[in-house]
Amino acid sequence: MKKLYNLIYGLILADVILSAVFLAVAPDQIPMHFDLQGNIDRIGSKYEILILPVLILVLGLGFMMAARREARKPEGSNEKVLLITGATGVAFFTALSSYTMLKTFNYEPSEASQFSADGIYRISDLGLGLLLIIVGNIMPKARKNSIFGLRTSWSSYNDATWQKSQRFSGITLVITGIISVILTALIPGIGGLMAMMGAVMIST
Repeated sequence: MKKLYNLIYGLILADVILSAVFLAVAPDQIPMHFDLQGNIDRIGSKYEILILPVLILVLGLGFMMAARREARKPEGSNEKVLLITGATGVAFFTALSSYTMLKTFNYEPSEASQFSADGIYRISDLGLGLLLIIVGNIMPKARKNSIFGLRTSWSSYNDATWQKSQRFSGITLVITGIISVILTALIPGIGGLMAMMGAVMIST
């Protein structure tokens, strides 16, 4: 378990260091939003990008706190399940944050027409697809709890309905994740993201 805690701490620290370096050397104004074709439609302050490091910090610490609380329960712990989920989510947002900073680092307003957001969309699509696959694989291992898994009145009715619900939803998420990864390879830009969101809605 200690390695998983250290992994989350390490990812958070890496993103904090990268963010500090980025803020020190990046131009004051960077692309902050893109239209459906991937063209820049809003320029903003480089400090706006701090929303990702803050999200990473809150996500990582939140999952670690929940895992520590689970570890204190005598009836069986979901500590490892929560740590794997938290580490996967933090890794995804760290990769997205890092790529976004590197992509916008050398932004020149005179070359705005040549700036492409396709890479950002692909990182998002691929990362979310892999996240679904990993979460889907660990859902059947989750014991009944109030934090993680498919939690409804009927899935929580008893241990049998809980296990069947997590197994079925886990398989569904894995299939959706695989479809999302394939769509990422086939459809460029925001089209891949839209297709992936459609797959998620169907699976839901």
